[in-house]
Amino acid sequence: EDKPIIFDLSSGRSKMELNDWFKNTAPSKICRSDGVGWIYILSETIANEDRKRLFESYEGIVSLRQEWSKINENPENEVTFETFKDLAEKHDCKHGKWTIHAQQVDDIWQNLALAFAYDKFPKGTIAIKVSPFDDLDTSGKNEHVICVINKDMSDENEVFGVEKSLRNIPIRGELMYKPNIYTELGIYRSNKFGIRPTIYKSVKKVVGGDSGFEIQNIAKDEWLYR
Repeated sequence: EDKPIIFDLSSGRSKMELNDWFKNTAPSKICRSDGVGWIYILSETIANEDRKRLFESYEGIVSLRQEWSKINENPENEVTFETFKDLAEKHDCKHGKWTIHAQQVDDIWQNLALAFAYDKFPKGTIAIKVSPFDDLDTSGKNEHVICVINKDMSDENEVFGVEKSLRNIPIRGELMYKPNIYTELGIYRSNKFGIRPTIYKSVKKVVGGDSGFEIQNIAKDEWLYR
């Protein structure tokens, strides 16, 4: 089983140690074959319950999947994004994450980590993580994934605040936001339900010569899998 590398700010560990930590744990230098799945930094204020959710299998998964099975097996049920919001609330599975894909990852990760450590993100941002160099991937893509994880995917102020903090770093590429409940229920790309695996997309927008970024709510697009 893969082991994470963790810098835990909530343990009282000094932010001053981050620079040395980066040198030893740069994502481009840590290999997947070393048995590392993710490199994490945890917020100073992360609650034990949220930490547990990140590193232990979700206790409510059985009842969540049972209820989801009943919903999607009934042809009379219409499934919309609200279905998942209700399930997430009921089964307390509300984490979500903005994801960034990058090849040259070390500088982006370091800038993100320092902004995170020095409180440039909304309070509900509980952790950030980056994938190591995947030397087991034969496709040659050599791509890293960075995730910024927040407590409540249904809190738009929190979700949009995280995106704004990412843009202020600045991170310029396309960002996608995915709720954890989709991962727990196996809602990935090309799933049999035709459900989009992400709910928000942040993209560059040029208006009258000025460029900025806008968040598109792609969960509200028409997607009913029936």
